[in-house]
Amino acid sequence: LDSGHFGFGGNVQTKAGTWMWADLRGFGENLKEGFELGNGVEVPKGDYSWTGLYFGFNRPQGGKLRVWGNGYIGQFYDGQRLRTRLGPQWLASKNLTVGLTYEFNAVRFPARNDQLLIHLAQLRLVWSYNSKITTDLFTQFNSLDEQVSSNLRFRYNLREGTDLYVVFSESMWTNRLQDGFWLPTSDARSVVVKYSQTWNL
Repeated sequence: LDSGHFGFGGNVQTKAGTWMWADLRGFGENLKEGFELGNGVEVPKGDYSWTGLYFGFNRPQGGKLRVWGNGYIGQFYDGQRLRTRLGPQWLASKNLTVGLTYEFNAVRFPARNDQLLIHLAQLRLVWSYNSKITTDLFTQFNSLDEQVSSNLRFRYNLREGTDLYVVFSESMWTNRLQDGFWLPTSDARSVVVKYSQTWNL
């Protein structure tokens, strides 16, 4: 058996409609080759077994504010892991929706004196002028990659089944000094124009 897992858990719903859940899971894995998690932190090959608790909640979608979250705490191969994720979403108006997501990962291997901390933050803005014109902005910061990536998409619905998209994407370094060299501010940049036509046969 190269890998396997088991688990059990439950969930509850409050009178206000909020869902909460938790699952206790166990894992087993025979790693024939080690792998890197990032920043030189590795999991070596070997036989591993570990347990951990997954949990989360989700508030109802009624109203202008919706909040959800989930996470994990427990063992991770021969170390420990803590992961938390929170995602509020705000309906600012009938035209504008604002979404935020923040995730934190902490992995520690005390026996090897290794650790990895990762911050991931995301922002999404969706603006609808009307049913034909929408603009969608997605921006993400990843501390492991040391980059901020943005994607701006404009959609124009000319008529039913016919859409025009203009997408601008860019990735920028948050730490330009890498291995003794200064990198350009922008790592990649692109503009894509797409025309979509649907026919009913």
